[in-house]
Amino acid sequence: MEYLIGIDVGTTGTKSTLFSIDGDMVDISYRGYELSYPHEGWVEQNPDDWWNALIGTVKDITTRNRCEKDVVAMSLSTQGGALVLLDEHFNSICPSVSWLDTRANETTEQLLQKISIEELYKMSGWPIKNGLNFPVIFWFKEKQPELYENARFFASTIDYINYLLTGRFVIDYSNLALTMFLDLNKRDISDSALHIAGIDRSSVPEVLPSGQVIGKLTKEAAKKLGLSQDVVVVSGAHDQYCANIGAGAQSKIWLQIVADVCNIQVSLPEISEAACAGAAVLAGTGSGIFHSIEEASKKVTKDKSIIIPNQMNSEVYKELYQKFVLNLEYV
Repeated sequence: MEYLIGIDVGTTGTKSTLFSIDGDMVDISYRGYELSYPHEGWVEQNPDDWWNALIGTVKDITTRNRCEKDVVAMSLSTQGGALVLLDEHFNSICPSVSWLDTRANETTEQLLQKISIEELYKMSGWPIKNGLNFPVIFWFKEKQPELYENARFFASTIDYINYLLTGRFVIDYSNLALTMFLDLNKRDISDSALHIAGIDRSSVPEVLPSGQVIGKLTKEAAKKLGLSQDVVVVSGAHDQYCANIGAGAQSKIWLQIVADVCNIQVSLPEISEAACAGAAVLAGTGSGIFHSIEEASKKVTKDKSIIIPNQMNSEVYKELYQKFVLNLEYV
């Protein structure tokens, strides 16, 4: 039996899940870690905690199931917007700054002298969110220039972990968007944001769409994880995007409305740990186990129950729709 691993590196802990290629979740492991609050508005983490939790949880699920040699591929679902300053050897030089951090409020005025809110929104899709990478890097530039100058690379959670797994510094589009470095028009790193932050292109990760192969495990990563170097690592996504891939719309109330309005039966998928499942879907698709995300999603989501339309509600919706159409004729 071959297996896929979906990993969710979250704000307060990491989960690793083991999926069979039939789409069944076989095992799960979780390890938590702490946030620290050294000053008012500051929220930090030790990025080593992410890596150590990933190693521990992956070893848990593979050793318990004696499948270390049977893992084919893995992918990540992660928190977005956390910032890690790294030296030339990819070692962190200070605690990571959480997306919950608000220290960059101090330098908002200076930043907006470089780029207006309108220009920022047009470029990145964000007006301004001071916990995300671009404003925080600008804060380091203005308030802690020594750390800023000593940083060779500026990473977020997913590209940092991707590097430790494969030796390749890679981010996907969903997580790039949450750094505020995405130029929506170019679909690439923003030259304007780089210029304002005072860093060059080589200091930030390359961009690879979710579901594409990054590479295989390095010798060091394979040894730490207890896995084969042949394991394929696939570009993942932000946790909310992965959850949507894994589960889709699951609200019973919403699905009941859909069933009533359309007067059809609606199936409610059975899925737990949706973010991890989404990462497993990407791993299976990128590695070629599945032909498409749609095929993979159907494998990992089982029909849990069928929602039957309420005929009384359906008649009400039908009557309201007819009134709506009639009113349109008078518009």
